[in-house]
Amino acid sequence: MIFLLIASGALSAAKSIVWVGCGVTQNAFTRELADAFEKESDIRVIVRGQGALKGIRDAASGRADIGGTCRLSLDIDKEKNVQLHHVAWDAIVFIVSKDNPVNEITSEQVRGIIDGTISNWKALGGKDQDIIFFSRHGNLSGVGHMFRVMFYQDANKEFPRAINKPRSSGLIEKLVAVNDKALALSGAASAHKRSSIKMLALDGVYPTKENIQSGKYYLVRPLYFATGKTPAEESQRFVDFALSEKGQKIIAAEEVVNLSEGAHLLDVFKERFGKEYLAPSLQ
Repeated sequence: MIFLLIASGALSAAKSIVWVGCGVTQNAFTRELADAFEKESDIRVIVRGQGALKGIRDAASGRADIGGTCRLSLDIDKEKNVQLHHVAWDAIVFIVSKDNPVNEITSEQVRGIIDGTISNWKALGGKDQDIIFFSRHGNLSGVGHMFRVMFYQDANKEFPRAINKPRSSGLIEKLVAVNDKALALSGAASAHKRSSIKMLALDGVYPTKENIQSGKYYLVRPLYFATGKTPAEESQRFVDFALSEKGQKIIAAEEVVNLSEGAHLLDVFKERFGKEYLAPSLQ
């Protein structure tokens, strides 16, 4: 009885933190980081998705201890009380079902599909069938926002042909996997883990880890953890773990470009897209 009471007390005293946010960052390496962190600390990490917007805003408001995001925070009230911690590099990619015969796409074709001048896969060397373009709901998602500012230099660019607007990158990847007419955006750090979809080469460059790391693939972007301005000790410990040598090795082992591997990508990003689309600490 005494043993049971002690064990019960230990469990109830165990600390936990809640991570919420970007599906790409979650699927890429956050669960693996959380598992490793829990093994060497007394802190449980509860990992939930729900998107970059929620990750940033829940971290800012204190509804979550840590958020995950693949876009910078914006200069609006709901996102002001937050700091971003750069943890890795990723790339925005175009994904299709593994059953789609198309393997590459050009920037010109992307513009045509989004603006409506290209509507059939035959124009890309595929089957004679309509292109169904999946895009995240709204223009503030991590993938959607960063693609707009990186590709169009317009955060408010409309996607008039996006007839389905799921609320998570993970759901988009699942929808694409079962529809050989579908095309969508996602993050390479997440998409490469799904055998049921494939990433397309963009302008002749395939988004391998090596091509992202070198900057040869064009649409590279940072991944962040978000916390309040003064994070709790437990939250800071998890961020520090992600940034530690061990944490960065875990990220690299997931075929994601870690900070040391992508050290030069900060200058690449600034030159291509502008420092204003980076977290303040990176500008």
